Amino acid sequence: TRRTIYGFIDRQNLPGLFRTFDFASPDTTSPQRFDTTVPQQALFLMNSPFVIQEAQQLVERAEFKNLNHDEERIRFLYETAYQRAPESGDVRAAKNFLQNQTAQRQPKRDSDSWQYGCGEYDETSKRVKEFHKLEHFAGDKWQVGDKSPDDKLGYILLNADGGHPGNDRAHAVIRRWVAPRDGEVSIAGKLNHPSEQGDGVQSWIVSSRAGELGRWFAQHAGAETKVDRVEIKKGDTIDFITDCRLGPSYDTFEWSPIIRLLSEKKSDSSQSAEWDARKQFAGTKEEPKSLGVWEKFAQVLLLSNEFFFVD
Repeated sequence: TRRTIYGFIDRQNLPGLFRTFDFASPDTTSPQRFDTTVPQQALFLMNSPFVIQEAQQLVERAEFKNLNHDEERIRFLYETAYQRAPESGDVRAAKNFLQNQTAQRQPKRDSDSWQYGCGEYDETSKRVKEFHKLEHFAGDKWQVGDKSPDDKLGYILLNADGGHPGNDRAHAVIRRWVAPRDGEVSIAGKLNHPSEQGDGVQSWIVSSRAGELGRWFAQHAGAETKVDRVEIKKGDTIDFITDCRLGPSYDTFEWSPIIRLLSEKKSDSSQSAEWDARKQFAGTKEEPKSLGVWEKFAQVLLLSNEFFFVD
């Protein structure tokens, strides 16, 4: 009738795991176990790969998958974890948890607003002809392939601080920002061509809605790239384009613009109001797979003192 594992306690060499779970001191008498609220226990169990694995395996069981109704699934998890049926309050709490988790959406990261590619700017239409994403991330920069320079396109790349255009004007590098919501923004930044050689670079800021917002040249020097105000709608793009002018030699440039929200149609203070190309530069980082709704619920049951308690 018990679900207890007994272990030997060495008072002189108490395992760290016991301290994590606020284990009572074995050096003094403990007539009863007092309630405690140490955060280490919850943090350990929430982030433990073993506990996460066990929660996933609970809902992978065929007995669980064959159940069609939420109450049946809740009852199965309770009986498996606690060896008891859930009470009516347990079922209500479980349904509320499942409903809230289903309604939640994964927050969008600020870095998701930035894309990295190449293409050609059409000065007649004031638009980018085509945008091709750079597919290869090499440590700290985006480039067209695993080889740099590319046999055909040359040193075409984008990094946190700037980049280098391709061998011709048809392969300008483009740092693209995708508007996450409606409003008005300002743009600030400095285009810099640090080399003392070469013919410099030319750059544009182009809105998919308003067209060309500005054009600058930089040769052995810098130029402020400022746009005071531009209207945006969710999904609009603002492209920061740089090409090689007459030739690709010595065309490394620095340009990491900052976009600031001036106003928006629907205020939400929880969302970002500034997008910094340098700070939010991101590569291909593998994101851990989020737990599903039922996996989260199974993990919650495993976190409770009813299931896991060190005494």
